[in-house]
Amino acid sequence: MKDNIVVILCKLEKIFPPAFFDIMVHLAVHLPREAELAGPVQYRWMYPVERTLGKYKRFVRNRARPEGSIAECYLSDECLTFCSSYLRGIETRWTREERNVDRWLEERSIGLDVFSQRVRPLGVAKFVTLEEKVFTRARWYVLNNCKETASYLDEHYQKVSGESSLHIEKRHEAEFERWFQNRICGSNAANVSKQLYDLACGPNYLVRSYKGCIVNGVRFHTTECEQTRTTQNSGIVVRGEHGTSNIEFYGVLRNILELRYPGPNHVYLFECDWWNTGIRTGMQTDQYFKTVNTSRTWYESDPFILASQASQVFYLNDIKLGGSWKVVQKMTHRNIYDIPTILERDNEEEDQGVSGEVHQERECVGGNAITVEANNEDSNLL
Repeated sequence: MKDNIVVILCKLEKIFPPAFFDIMVHLAVHLPREAELAGPVQYRWMYPVERTLGKYKRFVRNRARPEGSIAECYLSDECLTFCSSYLRGIETRWTREERNVDRWLEERSIGLDVFSQRVRPLGVAKFVTLEEKVFTRARWYVLNNCKETASYLDEHYQKVSGESSLHIEKRHEAEFERWFQNRICGSNAANVSKQLYDLACGPNYLVRSYKGCIVNGVRFHTTECEQTRTTQNSGIVVRGEHGTSNIEFYGVLRNILELRYPGPNHVYLFECDWWNTGIRTGMQTDQYFKTVNTSRTWYESDPFILASQASQVFYLNDIKLGGSWKVVQKMTHRNIYDIPTILERDNEEEDQGVSGEVHQERECVGGNAITVEANNEDSNLL
């Protein structure tokens, strides 16, 4: 880009009049060099400063004394902000919830992982009755993706494979739910947990449907909900198995389902449309972008994933290929930090005060404490 921009401007000078080439057009010559020296522009642009200046302009109430109005309003705002840090029980700028908070107030230390998803549904629930084939597939996906049922799945698979070697996978999927219910709810009911017993009893046939939800701080909307919106929150990516390899499945969110089990237990499922990336014309990857073809669907009989398994992506129109080709764009959401796991330090580093604790944004750790460091030679002076 740094080499080509000069040639491009020279060619444009043959077409446009000299008045076209103002300082903004000339600025394009310096942008590549600035990116090399200072990095991405979002870390050094002036938009935060301009927003702050706009806030100070709104402080003006007496146009004859604008500086005095800004100074007085700024001092009042600082005083109220300082006092609000000592208030409890009311909403202040320090206690205000984030826009995409999931409001997960109950932390379950003991329970099934499928019943402990951090999901906050949005809007009014719509009660629907699924087709028998779809409802059976949803129940099987919950049982097949619960960590606590892994041993039962292996036991039943060995039982089915020992009976016959024909259609083992199909018979395992079709017979496991009934076998699991008889195994848990029978004479062994007293030896299992209450939540595992509720899972074996199965969900209610009346399912709740939502058009949006917040999962682990990320907002999702269905494609139907986005028809009247200019924003996009329906892109889904999840890692899964296809044959003997692990790949990424790309699709869009079609529906959000809540399966109600006995007691306060419920499971949130995402019903998705998956793009067929298993063929050569389904996905293209180059040095910079990954593009998927959204004209062909895949895994129509297996549309479900757990809400906690989903990650969000955005689809942009591919101006090079055109048509139904979309460029996949992955992003890191605000206030969500992918902090790497800190390995165990040596004993020597632990003695020096190296801590492996990870803190969230705005978290105050020992703000009122004063730490005094002293060498061994000066320890007798303290």
